[in-house]
Amino acid sequence: MNNEQTRTESGEINLGDLFGVLKKHFILIIIVALVAAILVYGYCALFIKPTYSASSKIYIVSSTGTISISDLTLSNNVASDYIDLMKDKVILDLVIDNLHLNYTASQLSGMISVTNTNGTHMLVITVKSHDPDEAAAIANCLADMTINEVPNILETQPPNVVHYAAANRSKIAPSNTRNALIGAVIGAVVCYGVLFLMYYLDDSIRSSDDIVRYAGLHILGEISDLSEHSKRYGRYGRYGKYGKYGKYGSDEQRYGDKPADSENGKGGQS
Repeated sequence: MNNEQTRTESGEINLGDLFGVLKKHFILIIIVALVAAILVYGYCALFIKPTYSASSKIYIVSSTGTISISDLTLSNNVASDYIDLMKDKVILDLVIDNLHLNYTASQLSGMISVTNTNGTHMLVITVKSHDPDEAAAIANCLADMTINEVPNILETQPPNVVHYAAANRSKIAPSNTRNALIGAVIGAVVCYGVLFLMYYLDDSIRSSDDIVRYAGLHILGEISDLSEHSKRYGRYGRYGKYGKYGKYGSDEQRYGDKPADSENGKGGQS
């Protein structure tokens, strides 16, 4: 019975196995996570263009004359109409022509978001672009086009500009640090998953504990590793045939170096 069959039949994974793989390969997992973080950070810094944002704001109730309850009610009703018309092709084409942009109306619409602040009569025009100056120019031009064109379509009083957009040099995306952290986590998880899968599919028996655990057999005895013993006392070892003390060992091996004055049987006498 092999290890893989036993694990498959039992359908259980010991938590000790999970922790054991993590502990054994902890340094490797950390290295893979760091490499993944560096690669993701480098990719974001070199190949992904930063995105900038700029916002202008308009007030859709005319400030001329006295504002009545009916005016406020009307502004609530037409807010959604303003939002739809501000992203209509007619208005967007006017913005493209005025700024000489190389976008289609559909592309420009994807860069623009118009929101109505809850409880107010304000419309916020937000534009995202890879160029901060371009984002501010589009937001301001769209505000002007809205004031000039939309009231004629809806037959309402023109709104007023609360403030124009200014170029913001702080990018809003991508966050290289956040992406690097995400890359590190994904790298560590993938590395650990691969290591655990290799461990789980490995059906080798490496110890007596594996035999007891997976085969359900009792160990009656063990044979020690005699490799070191053989090296020292085997045929060619210390006491072997050709060893230091063996039959064919050299005189130097068997008896050590001879004194210089013991040659020719003189035994050290002059």
